Amino acid sequence: MPTIRISSEVFDALKRRAESLVDTADSVLRRELGLSAEEPGGETGRLLPLLKAGLLKAGDEIEWRRAQRGEVHRATVLATGCIRLPTGQVVSSPSRACSVLGENKSYPGWSEWKRATDGVRLDELRRRAGVSVPRRTRNKT
Repeated sequence: MPTIRISSEVFDALKRRAESLVDTADSVLRRELGLSAEEPGGETGRLLPLLKAGLLKAGDEIEWRRAQRGEVHRATVLATGCIRLPTGQVVSSPSRACSVLGENKSYPGWSEWKRATDGVRLDELRRRAGVSVPRRTRNKT
């Protein structure tokens, strides 16, 4: 992804047009330029079936509470089914979101993330949507 430098004046104008805790500089510029709100590249995320089932909607917040560390991570569900992290980085799955925020360790993201409004876990929403859960198989060596 290219990096651009902008003046403080332009950055302040972007901040005035941004929706707090939702927008990134990219999303504001896309809106102002009349571009699609979807992420570039057309990638679809693992939350898309939950959006289609009406269990989540674009703009919903999800959260991951790490009680042992005293951390609460919040992220935003995108219309593509991807997840926008607080850093602005977009990932395609709850597990990847955990990995990025959790020092690249492996976490069961579907059972870690909850819908912020009511605390329902994403794996429960997936079950309600009737989405099959792929079974992980261990490599026998």
